[in-house]
Formats: sequence, C-alpha cells, structure tokens
Amino acid sequence: APFCFLNGNPVFNAFDVFQLFIQNSVIQLHDLLQGNLGVENAYGPSIILFTVFIRTVLFPLNYQQIATTQKTQALNPKVQEIREKYANNKDLQNQMTALLYQETKVNPLAGCLPALIQ
Repeated sequence: APFCFLNGNPVFNAFDVFQLFIQNSVIQLHDLLQGNLGVENAYGPSIILFTVFIRTVLFPLNYQQIATTQKTQALNPKVQEIREKYANNKDLQNQMTALLYQETKVNPLAGCLPALIQ
C-alpha cells in the first residue's frame, strides 16, 4: 500500500485507493505495451494513454460545465439589470434572478458539479 503519514484518516485512505487505481492502471498499460507490443521504456506512453482515456471519460462532464458557464455568462447583463433595478431589495433581487434562471432553464450550479466530480 502507498505510504501515508496520516494512516487511519478516511479521507487519506480513500486517496490511497485512488492512487492504487492509477498506479495499477499505468503498470498494466506498461506491461501491455512492453510485453505484447514490444515498446521499450513504455512508462511514458502508458501515462499518456491513461491520461487520454481519463480525459475521454470525463469529456461529457467537461462539456456540460462549459455549456452551462456560457449560458450563465450570456445571462449576466440581465442579472446586472435586475441588481440595478432592485438594488434596495435583496429578497426581490434574488427572486427575480431565480425566475430568470427558471425561465431560461439555466442552472448556474450545474457548472460547479462537474468540476467537483473531476
């Protein structure tokens, strides 16, 4: 198992599992490239292939995050307009902003979730 100076902490134990997954995956790719395909010094190509695989798996989440961010940025002028119009009433300001997001079917928090998963 990987060395961790905070043994027993569940957060760090979860990190150890994650680290073992990455380590074993890269080693298996290395063995496949070196053993079956005859690639010498296969650690570099195996790390690159693992990275490409992970990026491919995470692409839908990344795409959703970018799309949501663009939609939210497109609504920024309207949100600023609401803030100026209802500057003295924060409750009404929040209600109007929520209504704007609801009418345009934009969830500003949807851009944060993929980032947390990544």
